[in-house]
Amino acid sequence: TSKGADYYLADLAEELPLPAPGEYGPAVWIGRAAEGLGLRGPIDPEQLRAVLNGRHPTSGSRLRSDRATVSGFDLTFSAPKSVSVVFALGGEDVAGEALAAHRNGVRGAVEYVESHALTAQRGSGEQREIVPTTGLVAASFTHGINRNLDPHLHTHVVMANMVHGPDSRWSACDHRGISAHRGAASAVYEAHLRAELSVRLGTQWAEAPGLRAEVRGVPPLLLG
Repeated sequence: TSKGADYYLADLAEELPLPAPGEYGPAVWIGRAAEGLGLRGPIDPEQLRAVLNGRHPTSGSRLRSDRATVSGFDLTFSAPKSVSVVFALGGEDVAGEALAAHRNGVRGAVEYVESHALTAQRGSGEQREIVPTTGLVAASFTHGINRNLDPHLHTHVVMANMVHGPDSRWSACDHRGISAHRGAASAVYEAHLRAELSVRLGTQWAEAPGLRAEVRGVPPLLLG
């Protein structure tokens, strides 16, 4: 919704370890189109409200038509439960490695979405055309727990419903591509996460229900 930014800005995940040198906190800009608008590093609340409203983050000029009824999309990437347990109970150094692996997984999934799932529509009827875009404008919010205070490492990629086409026009995105590639984007995230943790912590993996994998050695009772 138009006021959705405040929901995410109200909780900036104090449970996360301090960021490593050169990194930022739990709320940062992400996406190639965000960089094109000069949005990098920590999130400025007013700039987030502007892009969700279809406006330029600095000048405030309108970029997307005000006829769009959807302000944005929440692309959520959640670590397997065993990874969240390792993050929560492994100590600060392990938590830092798990968090870095998770964030790299999110970046990999976002790059996949930008390359394969993000398009815009031009025209209508027989003149309708699907065109590629330069990427997404999004704010990422990372958390280490859920509302029940259980370990739950996850990131909300709050993507503005605003994409930039090869014709230099901004418009609302064609959400059908996001829906169609949702499962693939999740698989890309988890593949990056497993590869990163295997290198960083020597993690081994066991098959789990639902085509997922869990960290080998974390018992089911603890997951529950």
